[in-house]
Amino acid sequence: MAGRIRLGFVLASPRTRPLASTRTSVLNMLPYLERAGFDASIVFEPLVPAEVPDVTGVAERMIRERCGIAYFQKVHGASVAREVDALATAGIRTVFGICDRVDLPMVRATDLTITVTEFLKALHPSDVRDRIRVVHDGIERPDVAGRDATRHRGTRARPLSLVLVTSGRLDHLPVLDGIPAWAELTVVGDYRESPRFADRIRQDCAIVASAGNGMRRRARVLRFVSHPRVRRVAWHADGVYDALLAADIAILPIARKMDGDGAIGVPVWQIKSENRLTMKMAAGLPVVATPIPSYLPVVEDGENALFARDAAQWSAALDHLRSPDERRRIGRNARESVLAPYSKDAQAKRLIEALRWVMDSAPSRR
Repeated sequence: MAGRIRLGFVLASPRTRPLASTRTSVLNMLPYLERAGFDASIVFEPLVPAEVPDVTGVAERMIRERCGIAYFQKVHGASVAREVDALATAGIRTVFGICDRVDLPMVRATDLTITVTEFLKALHPSDVRDRIRVVHDGIERPDVAGRDATRHRGTRARPLSLVLVTSGRLDHLPVLDGIPAWAELTVVGDYRESPRFADRIRQDCAIVASAGNGMRRRARVLRFVSHPRVRRVAWHADGVYDALLAADIAILPIARKMDGDGAIGVPVWQIKSENRLTMKMAAGLPVVATPIPSYLPVVEDGENALFARDAAQWSAALDHLRSPDERRRIGRNARESVLAPYSKDAQAKRLIEALRWVMDSAPSRR
């Protein structure tokens, strides 16, 4: 690849309030791309997150600005397909970045697809896999390291602190029967942040109301939102790390439901990325997690994290981590095992190699 290459991005969310996928796959990569010889620019961003936006005119602008590569981050639909076709006709290479589904029309229409896990790549037909590259979500705050393991085993009077980070708004605790009597739990998720007691009560009432009419489910949700040792806080780019720093143990319980995505043919839980796992491990926390495909290459069970499949295994794993020595050992191993392979530097290298391949070596889709 001779000279600098103009690279235009089409985003699925605005830079002012980016989705996690926009932040990790694009915005965090821009300094690396600049240093590697790419002149990257944001050609399109929606006012609010939109995976099926109207991007009419994107191809015309990229042609006018002499872009060599057009990168479509997570977006799809009729408008996107027309612009991809126009770009291909003009000889501009196209890249599709996707993190949570199989979208064969976009994969076949573009010159290169970037996915976040090997498992998601393997879900694609064999005839397109040679044009798919894996770039993981890079660890965003490698400087954050949790406190040294507290020297107690947790009691009702002096509980150990569990932390769970989610992109959703949990209304119950998956898999576990409940939190142990010797622990307290902070859930960081899609909750409203308000100091007013009345606002919090309204939010809790809305969560219980959305549980439906089933008495057992409503009772489970009500127990969760009213639990005196469960704290639910709004996700914030800095606040999430404050929660990690204050924790003794991180948990990732995932309900392995059998509901599937028709386009993928597998349950939705199987395509989750490893980013929340590596974030917690990088902070030096001992983690207990449900084993899902993206976690399997990261975790050496019992050494740098613990796997638990059902309520009994969860209870045993958490009880094991009451030991301060085990929390320290597993947390230290966790941080050491993920910092290098899942760093932003390592993922930027993967991305740059993929972009150079699509520019110099990939057969044109046109």
